[in-house]
Amino acid sequence: MIAGQTDILLSDTAGFRSDFGQPVNQPKLTLFGAAPGLTSDLLEADLELEGSGAIAPKATIIYAYSTGAPLLQHAVGQNLGEVIGLS
Repeated sequence: MIAGQTDILLSDTAGFRSDFGQPVNQPKLTLFGAAPGLTSDLLEADLELEGSGAIAPKATIIYAYSTGAPLLQHAVGQNLGEVIGLS
């Protein structure tokens, strides 16, 4: 599970996977609270998601996102993943 504070563009992740011959495997999106919109954190979120997918191309990657810090507490409370990355 990757936690972040920005919306993402699934086309970024899809393009990266295609460019590097990885299987199609988009992250599952989980929104907590209000959508943050696209923010300056987008590049960092892309790097986290693309790097996770490169290391484990067939893994289910969950991107949990919101506008604030309580996000991580909610994501852990929902048991969204065994490994957590914070973007």
